[in-house]
Amino acid sequence: MEILDLGKPIRADIDEFHDDCRRFFGTRSEEILAEPISISVGLEANRSYLSGIECHVWSGPLPTGAMQQISSNVFVATPEQCLLERTRASHETRIAGDLDIIRMGFRLCGTYSLASCDAGEDGVAVRQPLSSAESLKRFLSSADVRGSNRAASLLPYVLEKSASPRETALSMHLWLPHHLGCFCAGRPQLNYTVDIDEGLRLPGGPRSYRIDLCYPDARLAIEYDGEGHADPPRIARDAQRRNDLSHMGWRIITVTARQLRSREAMAQIARDVASAQGMRLRIRARSFEAHRQEFCRVMLPRAKG
Repeated sequence: MEILDLGKPIRADIDEFHDDCRRFFGTRSEEILAEPISISVGLEANRSYLSGIECHVWSGPLPTGAMQQISSNVFVATPEQCLLERTRASHETRIAGDLDIIRMGFRLCGTYSLASCDAGEDGVAVRQPLSSAESLKRFLSSADVRGSNRAASLLPYVLEKSASPRETALSMHLWLPHHLGCFCAGRPQLNYTVDIDEGLRLPGGPRSYRIDLCYPDARLAIEYDGEGHADPPRIARDAQRRNDLSHMGWRIITVTARQLRSREAMAQIARDVASAQGMRLRIRARSFEAHRQEFCRVMLPRAKG
């Protein structure tokens, strides 16, 4: 979360920001306050080095729609401005930086947060999207500041409605181009709704299914099999779901965390996805394996310890 310095002592601003944030955002404030607080200051002399604070200088005029006022002297950056700031602050390699910017776009346009206090059975909290691809495009097209062109050039890779970090990683790995270490196997639709044929509906059961990654024209459904899918009731529901979709002519590919990390497994899945759409998968980028390893480093970091 980013706030804007208005000339008061930073420590006083932070204390007031916490109070104002809880009043303005309600339950969402826990997600916001759990992350590092980034402060924009107008002058280098106003930079702060307090613990837990990321401080940077924005010396020029702010783009229209960059800030939202939440109290008399506290402003917070809009989601669109946060993406722009992330782009401007990137010090990673070009591939890693581009992946990080795209991932943030997925998250802003997705339905999940990383707030542990509200985490559900899959380990993430559900919320409404903070922005949309159209809102990001409109903001960046009018920003005309450093970083806006780079962010705008990556925006076409951002997909809406991702429901978890792993869905984001899987979508990016299949959809993004080869030079980013991905397979360029076609653009999926995320969390796509498929109505269940009336003859297959059970009394009191669902009337539709939501597919993690979907290629509707190819009737191809890709499901990420995470840890939250391991309990017996969930296993039974997933089996019924697969049976129903199969009866309606859908092909289902299940991807596990181990497969997502495996070059061979993901290459085969990508070939299957491309083939289902009448495409032939060709890896054209030089040093693809090195780029794919960079993708895994950024998007699929291994737990420490």
